[in-house]
Formats: sequence, C-alpha cells, structure tokens
Amino acid sequence: MSVVILCAISLPAIALCAGVVAAVFVAYFLAKKRGYYEDIVFDIVLACVIPGLIGARAGYATGLGIAKVSADVWTFAGFFGYGQAPTGLSEYGAIVGMALGALILVVINRRLLLKNPDKYAYRKVSYLQIADLTLCVFILVTALEKAGDISFADGNALKTSAAVFGCFWNAAAFAFLVWSYSGRRKSFDGFILCAYLILSGLGNVICEGIYPSGVWLVRDVINVTQISAAISLLAGIAGILTYLIAAGKTGGKPFVFVQESVLDDGYYGYLQSRIGKPSLGNGKNEYTDKIEFEETPDDDKYWEIPDAEISDKERTDGKNSETDGENENG
Repeated sequence: MSVVILCAISLPAIALCAGVVAAVFVAYFLAKKRGYYEDIVFDIVLACVIPGLIGARAGYATGLGIAKVSADVWTFAGFFGYGQAPTGLSEYGAIVGMALGALILVVINRRLLLKNPDKYAYRKVSYLQIADLTLCVFILVTALEKAGDISFADGNALKTSAAVFGCFWNAAAFAFLVWSYSGRRKSFDGFILCAYLILSGLGNVICEGIYPSGVWLVRDVINVTQISAAISLLAGIAGILTYLIAAGKTGGKPFVFVQESVLDDGYYGYLQSRIGKPSLGNGKNEYTDKIEFEETPDDDKYWEIPDAEISDKERTDGKNSETDGENENG
C-alpha cells in the first residue's frame, strides 16, 4: 500500500487520493441528509486526515516495517517514506489516528457550546455520530486503495486474488453501510461504527488467509494483521451486543433497522440520535439572520418622518439655509 503524500506517486497512491476525494463528496450529502451543519464534513477532514495519515504510517512501521528492516532505517525522513524505509500504511493505524482527531473536534465543539450556547448550538454533534459518518465513507477509501494494489501484484496469483477480493469486499461493505446510514430503516448511533469493525475485520481475516502480508505470529498459521482484524471483528460484535443488553435492561425497544416512519421515544437511543430532528444547519442560519438582519427600532427610522410632523420653523430654517448658500456662492 503506497503512502499518499509520503512517497513517490504510484497507481495505488492515485487510487487512494481518489478514494479520499470521493469519500468527502459522499459524506457531504450524507451529512446534509442526516441534518448536521453544512461544514461538519470539512471540520472532520481538518481534524482527522493528518492524524489518520500519521496513525496509518505509525501502525505500518510498528506492525510490519520494523520487523523486516533494521531500526536504523526508521529515521524521521524514513517515517515519511524517504530513504530506505519501506512505504506503506496501516488501515487500523489510520482508524486510531482518525479517532483521536474526531475526539479533538468533539472537545472543540463542546468548548464553543459552553462559550456561547446560542451561537454554537448547531455544533451539538456527538462522538458516535461523527464516527458513524466518517467510517461509513472511509471503507470506500480502502476499496479504491485495494483496486490500486492490483497493479502491484507482480503477477502473483495469490496476491492478485487477495487484492481483487479486498476491493470487491470493501465496495460491497460500503454499499451496505451507506444503505444502513441513509436508507429508510435506521439504527442507533454507533451502529455504523460497529458494522464497519465487523465487515472490515472479517474481510481482512479472509484477505490475510488468501495472501498474508503481515508479520507472522505463528509461522504459516496466523499473523499480526489477522489478529488486529479479529479484534476489530469481535469489538464490533461486542458493541452491538452491549447496546442490545442496555436496551433490554431499560425496557426500550431495540433501535436496529427500524422503519423511520414508526420511530418514537420508546426506541432505546432514538432521543440521542439526529433522526427525525430539525436540521442543525437551520439553527446556525437562524442565529446569523437574527444578528445580521435585526430590524431597526421605530424611533430610529428618522428617514420616515411624515411631512406633517415637521414644524414650520424647521421648514423656514431649511429655506433660509438654502438662501444663504446661494448668496455665498453668488
């Protein structure tokens, strides 16, 4: 896997860049449909892209590169893809980096809300809501990256099969996540996060079984990448089970693939979601209109004084001023 801006231009790098652009484009419309404020996608990009790239590179370096190359190669420049250090990214390292970036964005939004609740009310978006939106489209990036990796298979049948499988698996997972997120049947906040962990984990377990690319933990049996994928798979399942148990304890109805038209407060987690709520963007526009287009009080509308209210003295003074001006000019 090539690094986007951290190494020389290659087909996988171009495919990865195209995936990022496509993911941002799709996320913008998904966020608008869900009712988030219009700039949330750009806030997520600013908060998550750089930490995601650093996390992806760090994950690759610790999980694969250091095991194959001596430590003296991993200089500061080597970390960014220069010198003799191998180029590559880690999907799960990217997720960790983006998770930290999203946490920073949530903290910033909360501070703004505390500073001015009315002005920044539109920024009331939870961490799980940001994670759902981000991971819903992030798997499109990995799908296109796998498509680019096919060119680096070097005629190896197993390597080519793994890249093709990864491309189609992630593309199918992307379609499922988008349908789950924007379709008529809705689920609780955090469901997309759990579904992503399950689908990504299962896909990587199978991919690594076809053509192992990670460090072997047990030679020819299981490698580090498969372990990370298995942990991801189990974490996603645990997340859904935790939600279902919590819903059962509170007596709420499970909020999983429920028709939007029948949703009400009886579904556990519905109140915290943005589904069925007014758009947060409207709150931003209403506050701006209130500040910038506030009506002028009637007492200040000096230009609308009726002629009947102008005294004879004021009329005379005005004429005298005009006459004096003409005499001075003459």
